[in-house]
Amino acid sequence: MCGEGTALVESIEGKSGRPRMKPPFIKQCGLFKLPTLVNNVESLSLVPSILLDDSKEYLTYGTEGSVGTKLVSVGGNVRNPGVFEIPFGITLREIIYELAGGIIDNNEIRLVQLGGASGKIASPKILDIPYTYEDLRKVGLTVGSGAILVVDKRTSVLEFLKATQEFFSHESCGQCTPCREGNLHISLILDKCIEGTAKKKDIANLEKFANIMCDSSLCGLGETAQSALLSAMHWFKEEFEV
Repeated sequence: MCGEGTALVESIEGKSGRPRMKPPFIKQCGLFKLPTLVNNVESLSLVPSILLDDSKEYLTYGTEGSVGTKLVSVGGNVRNPGVFEIPFGITLREIIYELAGGIIDNNEIRLVQLGGASGKIASPKILDIPYTYEDLRKVGLTVGSGAILVVDKRTSVLEFLKATQEFFSHESCGQCTPCREGNLHISLILDKCIEGTAKKKDIANLEKFANIMCDSSLCGLGETAQSALLSAMHWFKEEFEV
């Protein structure tokens, strides 16, 4: 499976699923060198209902800035994980506690990750923020893919970051240096943080390597692989104090 547009095009053409250098972008030169549109299934599935909606009922859902509904997948330490169609504007607390049944064994929430493995994480302080593009943007978060991962206090922030890092280290194709080397060094520093042996220089390098990956990686995987780490350094500063 290829999660990046140009890598997907390469795979369909029978080549190794690795990202292309950009420009040109796939909207100009994509599949078999033709202009190509890559979109997600959810967006395409909404087109017929909107086009056939003479009564404009779809526009009555959501907010002025985030119109309509959104499919969200709620997972992690919740009682009833699943996919739910919600109107934009309800809060994360409503999604987690009313739709997903709350937290297993009534544990406290440690963190919430929005938008999948490459999404940012935040503390439970955000639970009463309306789930809209504009409201989440105000606190530096995004809707992303619609994934909502709930992690309770049985898992520490650093343990969660290490598990996320292992995923991206495995998924990286190794084609570009920032992603390949960045994942390696960040993983080593996170080990030090968990062991309690990290120094101030390690924490500074952790942030530096993460930003280099975001700015210099060839594809979206490398650019967003450290979203969880960088957001954790914002929301959970105490975890990185040495």
